[in-house]
Amino acid sequence: MNLQNESLSSVNIVIDDRGTFNAIGADVLLTDCVIESSVPARALSIRATLTGGEFKTKVQLDGFFWCEARLERVKFSGRYRNNRFGHLPEFGLKGAVEGCDFASATLIDCEFYDCDVESLVFPVWPHLTVLHPKQVLTDLESHTISPPVSSFFEFLEYLDDDCDAIVRNVEKLTLPDGFPYDELRGLVSQVSNFCC
Repeated sequence: MNLQNESLSSVNIVIDDRGTFNAIGADVLLTDCVIESSVPARALSIRATLTGGEFKTKVQLDGFFWCEARLERVKFSGRYRNNRFGHLPEFGLKGAVEGCDFASATLIDCEFYDCDVESLVFPVWPHLTVLHPKQVLTDLESHTISPPVSSFFEFLEYLDDDCDAIVRNVEKLTLPDGFPYDELRGLVSQVSNFCC
Protein backbone atom coordinates (compact mmCIF):
# COMPACT_ATOMS: atom_id res chain seq x y z
CA MET A 1 0.00 0.00 0.00
CA ASN A 2 1.23 3.46 -0.84
CA LEU A 3 -1.02 6.39 0.09
CA GLN A 4 0.13 9.81 -1.14
CA ASN A 5 -1.69 13.12 -1.78
CA GLU A 6 -4.97 11.94 -0.26
CA SER A 7 -7.58 13.33 2.10
CA LEU A 8 -9.83 10.56 3.37
CA SER A 9 -12.62 10.61 5.90
CA SER A 10 -14.38 7.79 7.78
CA VAL A 11 -12.87 4.93 5.78
CA ASN A 12 -11.34 1.64 6.88
CA ILE A 13 -7.75 1.10 5.79
CA VAL A 14 -6.26 -2.38 6.01
CA ILE A 15 -2.48 -2.72 5.91
CA ASP A 16 -1.66 -6.41 5.55
CA ASP A 17 0.97 -6.79 2.83
CA ARG A 18 4.05 -8.00 4.69
CA GLY A 19 5.94 -8.47 1.44
CA THR A 20 6.13 -4.78 0.52
CA PHE A 21 6.86 -1.49 2.24
CA ASN A 22 3.58 0.19 3.20
CA ALA A 23 3.66 3.99 3.31
CA ILE A 24 1.19 6.67 4.30
CA GLY A 25 2.91 9.86 3.17
CA ALA A 26 3.32 13.27 4.77
CA ASP A 27 0.79 14.84 2.41
CA VAL A 28 -2.04 12.54 3.55
CA LEU A 29 -4.86 13.65 5.86
CA LEU A 30 -6.93 10.90 7.47
CA THR A 31 -9.98 12.05 9.43
CA ASP A 32 -11.94 9.59 11.60
CA CYS A 33 -10.46 6.63 9.74
CA VAL A 34 -9.87 3.16 11.17
CA ILE A 35 -6.46 1.73 10.28
CA GLU A 36 -5.90 -1.98 10.88
CA SER A 37 -2.30 -3.09 10.48
CA SER A 38 -0.85 -6.59 10.60
CA VAL A 39 2.63 -5.71 9.33
CA PRO A 40 5.85 -5.28 11.33
CA ALA A 41 7.50 -1.89 11.79
CA ARG A 42 10.09 -2.61 9.10
CA ALA A 43 7.27 -2.77 6.51
CA LEU A 44 5.49 0.42 7.61
CA SER A 45 5.91 4.20 7.43
CA ILE A 46 3.33 6.70 8.63
CA ARG A 47 4.06 10.39 8.09
CA ALA A 48 0.46 11.55 7.69
CA THR A 49 -1.87 13.64 9.82
CA LEU A 50 -4.38 11.42 11.60
CA THR A 51 -7.30 13.21 13.24
CA GLY A 52 -9.75 11.12 15.22
CA GLY A 53 -10.30 7.50 14.30
CA GLU A 54 -8.37 4.46 15.42
CA PHE A 55 -5.10 2.67 14.82
CA LYS A 56 -5.24 -1.06 15.56
CA THR A 57 -2.20 -3.27 15.27
CA LYS A 58 -2.85 -7.00 14.97
CA VAL A 59 0.82 -7.84 15.61
CA GLN A 60 3.16 -6.37 18.20
CA LEU A 61 4.59 -3.21 16.64
CA ASP A 62 8.25 -3.14 17.70
CA GLY A 63 10.51 -0.09 17.50
CA PHE A 64 8.18 2.11 15.46
CA PHE A 65 8.77 5.86 15.39
CA TRP A 66 5.63 7.98 15.04
CA CYS A 67 7.76 11.13 15.07
CA GLU A 68 6.96 12.15 11.49
CA ALA A 69 3.20 11.82 11.97
CA ARG A 70 0.75 14.26 13.49
CA LEU A 71 -1.66 12.34 15.74
CA GLU A 72 -4.74 14.13 17.10
CA ARG A 73 -7.45 12.32 19.11
CA VAL A 74 -6.52 8.89 17.74
CA LYS A 75 -7.47 5.78 19.73
CA PHE A 76 -4.81 3.05 19.80
CA SER A 77 -5.25 -0.68 20.42
CA GLY A 78 -2.92 -3.66 20.14
CA ARG A 79 0.64 -4.14 21.41
CA TYR A 80 3.36 -1.49 21.00
CA ARG A 81 6.91 -2.03 22.16
CA ASN A 82 9.69 0.59 22.07
CA ASN A 83 7.58 3.03 20.05
CA ARG A 84 8.28 6.77 20.10
CA PHE A 85 5.53 9.35 19.79
CA GLY A 86 5.61 13.11 19.44
CA HIS A 87 8.16 15.58 18.18
CA LEU A 88 11.86 14.80 17.89
CA PRO A 89 13.82 17.49 15.99
CA GLU A 90 15.86 14.96 14.02
CA PHE A 91 12.61 13.84 12.34
CA GLY A 92 11.52 17.31 11.21
CA LEU A 93 8.81 19.67 12.38
CA LYS A 94 5.64 17.63 11.89
CA GLY A 95 5.68 15.07 14.70
CA ALA A 96 2.99 15.56 17.35
CA VAL A 97 0.70 13.57 19.60
CA GLU A 98 -2.29 15.35 21.16
CA GLY A 99 -5.44 14.10 22.87
CA CYS A 100 -4.81 10.47 21.92
CA ASP A 101 -6.25 7.51 23.84
CA PHE A 102 -3.91 4.60 24.62
CA ALA A 103 -6.16 3.03 27.30
CA SER A 104 -6.94 -0.03 25.13
CA ALA A 105 -3.33 -0.55 24.06
CA THR A 106 -0.52 -2.54 25.62
CA LEU A 107 2.48 -0.22 25.79
CA ILE A 108 5.90 -1.63 26.59
CA ASP A 109 8.68 0.94 27.03
CA CYS A 110 6.99 3.52 24.80
CA GLU A 111 8.28 7.09 24.94
CA PHE A 112 6.50 10.41 24.37
CA TYR A 113 8.38 13.55 23.33
CA ASP A 114 7.65 17.28 23.32
CA CYS A 115 3.94 16.85 23.90
CA ASP A 116 1.19 17.78 26.35
CA VAL A 117 1.10 14.49 28.26
CA GLU A 118 -1.87 15.68 30.29
CA SER A 119 -3.95 15.56 27.09
CA LEU A 120 -3.21 11.84 26.60
CA VAL A 121 -5.06 8.87 28.09
CA PHE A 122 -2.63 6.16 29.20
CA PRO A 123 -3.36 2.51 30.05
CA VAL A 124 -3.75 1.53 33.71
CA TRP A 125 -1.95 -1.06 35.86
CA PRO A 126 -0.01 -3.22 35.07
CA HIS A 127 1.20 -0.26 33.02
CA LEU A 128 3.22 2.35 34.84
CA THR A 129 3.38 5.76 33.19
CA VAL A 130 6.17 8.07 34.29
CA LEU A 131 5.39 11.70 33.48
CA HIS A 132 8.32 14.10 33.31
CA PRO A 133 10.87 11.31 33.98
CA LYS A 134 13.85 13.53 34.85
CA GLN A 135 11.82 15.16 37.63
CA VAL A 136 10.73 11.74 38.90
CA LEU A 137 14.36 10.62 39.00
CA THR A 138 15.14 13.59 41.26
CA ASP A 139 12.08 12.88 43.45
CA LEU A 140 13.06 9.21 43.87
CA GLU A 141 16.40 10.20 45.43
CA SER A 142 14.60 11.20 48.64
CA HIS A 143 13.09 7.72 49.12
CA THR A 144 14.55 4.49 50.50
CA ILE A 145 14.05 1.89 47.81
CA SER A 146 14.97 -1.81 47.74
CA PRO A 147 17.44 -2.97 45.05
CA PRO A 148 14.85 -4.71 42.83
CA VAL A 149 12.67 -1.60 42.68
CA SER A 150 15.59 0.84 42.33
CA SER A 151 16.99 -1.22 39.45
CA PHE A 152 13.57 -1.02 37.79
CA PHE A 153 13.97 2.78 37.67
CA GLU A 154 17.58 2.87 36.40
CA PHE A 155 16.34 3.37 32.85
CA LEU A 156 15.25 6.92 33.78
CA GLU A 157 18.89 8.03 33.86
CA TYR A 158 19.34 7.20 30.19
CA LEU A 159 16.25 8.85 28.75
CA ASP A 160 16.63 11.89 26.52
CA ASP A 161 15.99 15.17 28.36
CA ASP A 162 13.12 15.90 25.93
CA CYS A 163 11.19 12.80 27.00
CA ASP A 164 7.90 13.92 28.58
CA ALA A 165 6.63 10.44 29.47
CA ILE A 166 7.47 6.77 29.26
CA VAL A 167 5.09 3.86 29.72
CA ARG A 168 6.35 0.54 31.03
CA ASN A 169 4.41 -2.67 31.46
CA VAL A 170 5.31 -4.32 34.77
CA GLU A 171 3.34 -7.57 34.43
CA LYS A 172 6.33 -9.53 33.12
CA LEU A 173 8.79 -8.47 35.85
CA THR A 174 10.17 -11.60 37.48
CA LEU A 175 12.75 -12.39 40.12
CA PRO A 176 13.58 -15.77 41.69
CA ASP A 177 11.85 -14.68 44.91
CA GLY A 178 9.22 -12.59 43.14
CA PHE A 179 9.17 -8.91 42.31
CA PRO A 180 8.04 -6.59 45.15
CA TYR A 181 4.96 -5.21 43.37
CA ASP A 182 3.48 -3.92 46.63
CA GLU A 183 6.60 -1.84 47.29
CA LEU A 184 6.51 -0.50 43.74
CA ARG A 185 2.84 0.47 44.03
CA GLY A 186 3.45 2.06 47.44
CA LEU A 187 6.32 4.13 46.05
CA VAL A 188 4.26 5.18 43.06
CA SER A 189 1.54 6.46 45.39
CA GLN A 190 4.10 8.65 47.24
CA VAL A 191 5.84 10.25 44.26
CA SER A 192 4.06 12.65 41.91
CA ASN A 193 4.10 12.21 38.14
CA PHE A 194 3.21 8.52 38.11
CA CYS A 195 0.04 7.17 36.52
CA CYS A 196 -1.15 3.62 36.98
